[in-house]
Amino acid sequence: MATSYNLCSRALARARAELGAAECHGLLCGLLCGVDEQAPQRWLEEVLGPAGRIQQDREACRSELLRVLTDTVRTLCSGQCNFVPLLPGDDAGLGVRSEALADWCSGFLYGIASAVDLEKRLSKDALEVLSDFSEVTRLRSDAEESESSEADYSEIVEYMRVGVMLIFEELRGRPLPGDGVHRLH
Repeated sequence: MATSYNLCSRALARARAELGAAECHGLLCGLLCGVDEQAPQRWLEEVLGPAGRIQQDREACRSELLRVLTDTVRTLCSGQCNFVPLLPGDDAGLGVRSEALADWCSGFLYGIASAVDLEKRLSKDALEVLSDFSEVTRLRSDAEESESSEADYSEIVEYMRVGVMLIFEELRGRPLPGDGVHRLH
């Protein structure tokens, strides 16, 4: 993803947003999967408050969030399986990354909760993904750093990545290349 986790984290912290970068991105992805074209505006309001109340010190954060939005929509709509959740890099400790992973899943589940008739619209596999995301929200940040723990973490991230694309395609339909980026601003 062109937007880095660290840039987004710093922008959210300066704006005194209540959500961290991972949860913020998970929320965006859940909203994009589950609701109508108002998802971007709903996301910005959820993170920064209503548009009319955005303060000057939040404008830089809003700009960063718009970059995150554009990158996310582009990757979800590309049809090329290149979606990546916004998470800390490998230079962060496993505990930090695990906690961010749990936060990302929590944000995603919150965002997609507004979708109508999920059980009727999603396949059994996609519903299982949502159930698994719920389990990921329980990850502990005191994970022991080992080679097998790193492999487990990587497997979970890959599963999330593919799961989000599956849910997006089932709820939104396979978009045409380039579809969505300009309509969602």
